[in-house]
Amino acid sequence: MTRMNANVTTQQYMFGPKLLVTPVTLPYVTEWDVYLPKMDASNGTREWTYWWTNETYAGGQMVAVPTPLEWIPVFHLGGRDELLRGNVF
Repeated sequence: MTRMNANVTTQQYMFGPKLLVTPVTLPYVTEWDVYLPKMDASNGTREWTYWWTNETYAGGQMVAVPTPLEWIPVFHLGGRDELLRGNVF
């Protein structure tokens, strides 16, 4: 984390080593800025995938993602099927 993204990252958290959650904390927004941390190769992948659209992003950058009311911004490392089977670590 750097000073440039410090305000953004106070609103997001890692849920285990593979899930990044960024709650939307303002009303009436349709997209949300998220800082994606740069990960090392020990996690098997360096790309983050947005849960709802399956779009991938490199770490180490800010991205704006769509956030309709029913979507909480969640990003994952690795395959979604693996996470749904319970392999979150």
